[in-house]
Amino acid sequence: HGQNLAADMLDGDSAEIDNARNKMVSAAISLYQINPPAAIKVLDDTIRSGNVFAQVSTVYALGEIATADAVKRLQSLLIQPIAVPLKSAVLKTLVRLSRKTGLPSKVYDLVLNILAEERQKQEWIF
Repeated sequence: HGQNLAADMLDGDSAEIDNARNKMVSAAISLYQINPPAAIKVLDDTIRSGNVFAQVSTVYALGEIATADAVKRLQSLLIQPIAVPLKSAVLKTLVRLSRKTGLPSKVYDLVLNILAEERQKQEWIF
């Protein structure tokens, strides 16, 4: 700890970082429940910010929102070159969604298709 703050932030090794990330995700979900278009705009802006910590938190928020639109946003991140921690977060989120019960079939099928495409690339093991 403390040697590489950026790595600590991305790995979530620190309780403070986990707490900050959880607050960001909770805030995004709360805003989504009140005003979905505003929440999506904030999440889109955060993804474009270039701040990997905030981007990873946004990925987790999109996974919690778990609509077809949210999953398509996750998919769009995989199409472009992104930081390894961000790609890891996207894949973890998609794998978690693939195991979640109660997802609409449209969302579930989309998640499975994205994961199948990623497995074919053979860049990651998951």
